[in-house]
Amino acid sequence: MEAGGQEIAWVLPDTGKIQEDMVKANHKRSVDLIVALENDSLEMASRYLKETGRRYVELYGVGNSREVVYALDTGVIRCLAVIDQYTMAYYAMEDLWYKLSKKRNTIEDRIVNFYMVTGENMYSEEIERILFPRGLKEISKEISKEISKEISKAARHKNGEGVPLKENFL
Repeated sequence: MEAGGQEIAWVLPDTGKIQEDMVKANHKRSVDLIVALENDSLEMASRYLKETGRRYVELYGVGNSREVVYALDTGVIRCLAVIDQYTMAYYAMEDLWYKLSKKRNTIEDRIVNFYMVTGENMYSEEIERILFPRGLKEISKEISKEISKEISKAARHKNGEGVPLKENFL
């Protein structure tokens, strides 16, 4: 940043009053770019820019709530870094299945993608899948059934016939 002549004008800690802190900081020193590193701060920053009419301030951040996606679509946010939560949830369920079925005792490190989303690419097929996931509930139910089957098998094996477990324990 410094090589390009930019500098960090202000950094706001999470005091629980981000909107108020942003107004105070901006009165001391106006900025033309804001970067928010988590969803709640990004929502607050987009509200601040809308309420104050500061459309010239470029806003970038991490998040994917409905409010944030709407702000991206309407041009308040220039670019979002969005984590592939669909894949992350799938990996979590898979690791849980391995752990409960005693097939693997440790959780392995996984790489989860993130996407840089702009107003121009947000409606591409790949990005829509990330911003507007469908079917996660069905996949969770399917994995839950598999986990139940494995636990039932393990219980029967350990105790002779064992005690059957409830089908939907998750």
